Amino acid sequence: MMKVDLTYESVFGFDGPNLCLLGNEGDYAKLAKSISEFTAVTTCPSINIRSLDFVENEGLDKAIIFSSELGANTLGVFDNDQNLIFKLDPRIWERIFKYFVFMSWKKSTYYLNCYENALSDLDLIQECNFICSSEF
Repeated sequence: MMKVDLTYESVFGFDGPNLCLLGNEGDYAKLAKSISEFTAVTTCPSINIRSLDFVENEGLDKAIIFSSELGANTLGVFDNDQNLIFKLDPRIWERIFKYFVFMSWKKSTYYLNCYENALSDLDLIQECNFICSSEF
């Protein structure tokens, strides 16, 4: 089971808020499959990753919504109800999808933040660190 933990506590040296997706290679294969539709230009429904059948929820009891929209650049921003929203352009989802696939092949950890090498070339709005690991 992939642990989905939304917390204001410090994680791996990152001050909160932090969204941690902690699982194994199989969990990341399932997660990649779950977001694969977001890489297409067509409209697709959003998902609350907390409701996926391979997820164990911890931390704050808030929805974590992944959705795709042309031109969108929101990488973990809190809405008025303190739900965490990821609304990204399909090209950005494609890059995140590739990281999830890499993590399904080999135990690894990525910090998918707007200021880290993985995404620093993109103009993203982010309020919450995004920590992903398949080493659990």
